[in-house]
Amino acid sequence: MGFLITYNKLFDLSLWHDHFLAPGPGTFSPPPVPADLDRLTPYQSDAFLSLHISDDTHPVLSNKGLIFKKNRYGCLVARKATFAETDTGAKVSLLAKLRDPEFINYTALGFDVLNPSRKGKVFYLFNKGLVADGSGRINLSRSPGHFLTIANNLYDWQTRMVRLAQVVPGTSTVVEVFDATSAAIAPVLTLSATSGPGATEYLLDCRDLPSGLYRFQSANLSTKTLYIGQENSSSDVLAVIDVFLSTVNGAKFDIRFNHN
Repeated sequence: MGFLITYNKLFDLSLWHDHFLAPGPGTFSPPPVPADLDRLTPYQSDAFLSLHISDDTHPVLSNKGLIFKKNRYGCLVARKATFAETDTGAKVSLLAKLRDPEFINYTALGFDVLNPSRKGKVFYLFNKGLVADGSGRINLSRSPGHFLTIANNLYDWQTRMVRLAQVVPGTSTVVEVFDATSAAIAPVLTLSATSGPGATEYLLDCRDLPSGLYRFQSANLSTKTLYIGQENSSSDVLAVIDVFLSTVNGAKFDIRFNHN
């Protein structure tokens, strides 16, 4: 006797780049309209950025019965018809990996003499607090304007063994760690940070925390917001995108890039 499992789209994520879609002075605006079809026929976002699920997302998909699929514009995640998420911390983490070594050269991300490099940094995007526009789409960029830039999106990236400079060397302190995607006033982790004479850094063990964006505060620290985790990922990761699932049902996410 057979049975049928029905899947519906939980969300999709599309990558739009004006270098390919609007090479002149104009811009391309999703969603596509019939006049865009000629430009979209050869378009494959995987030519410049490839989306992958993170190592810690594999068990999330398996346990929740979700399916990840790539498509020509980015990816989608599908759910069983009965799926409903109540855990506000449950998320799917996507890694956007560089495919084209020239990507940075033709993409207006905002790097300049003050911010010359992405070395040791990662773009971090998440859907908390964002709402759909009039066409039902959600732009994941929190930068001014429509396009992804370093403004409000680029963070220092460390492992979960975090190194932070001491303001007064050789001083022990208590460090509070906050979820930087949340307005909650309670820390998610409190650490006693001891320091020997002459030490200039704290080494903080944050391996109990899931990968994510965190704010570190202490009387002997300059407050620092870092992306920590994804330790097995390489330098070809341009961005981490966290899609928190409790408010997502058929969402259409966009990441837009402008050309130089």
